[in-house]
Amino acid sequence: MTDYIKDPEMIEAMSFQIIESLLPDLYFPPEQKAVVYRMVHTSGDPDIARDVVFSPEAISAGLQAIEQARPILVDTTMALAGLDKSRLTRYGCYSCCTLNLPGVAEGARSKGTTRSMAAIDLLGKETDGSIIAIGNAPTALFRLIERVRQNELRPGLIIGLAVGFVGAAESKEELLKLNLPHITLRGTRGGSTLAAACINGLLRLAERGITNGA
Repeated sequence: MTDYIKDPEMIEAMSFQIIESLLPDLYFPPEQKAVVYRMVHTSGDPDIARDVVFSPEAISAGLQAIEQARPILVDTTMALAGLDKSRLTRYGCYSCCTLNLPGVAEGARSKGTTRSMAAIDLLGKETDGSIIAIGNAPTALFRLIERVRQNELRPGLIIGLAVGFVGAAESKEELLKLNLPHITLRGTRGGSTLAAACINGLLRLAERGITNGA
């Protein structure tokens, strides 16, 4: 069998070096680059880096939410499973999958909507200042944007990575118009693993900030 690298830290370091070499013409500020490269590392697709968009306050808003131990809400159990639990625990951040909220299935049936959309309808002011990540259903992202525009919700950061061919690209273009910190990936690509990678990148940045400030 061909010999292969087994050390996880070495694998990650080499991966980031390779990503850097594959994107010589692309510039991100260091904090944004740390998140983008983690997304590229997770997807194995360096081309997504060209479509990642950060609003000006996205990184600082995400770090503030983490440092203030605000909730981190994701739209799939897959994204929830991918979150760095040790770092979440360190910051005291509660995390949950919105699909698991009580009343989601009933709400979807009564309104004739998707479960992901019904889950967004159940969120209240307790989520203000939180991080809300949509890595699956465009309907959830559309509904979240609607509720923000109606002044019903005010998350600290929206991570919009809806995926698919019906509404995904359009929902993310609507997010880009929103006057609220956001991170998104233009087009049809996205997914739960990217949503988790984006949050984990922010958690690592927060940890680095504490280390640098010590």
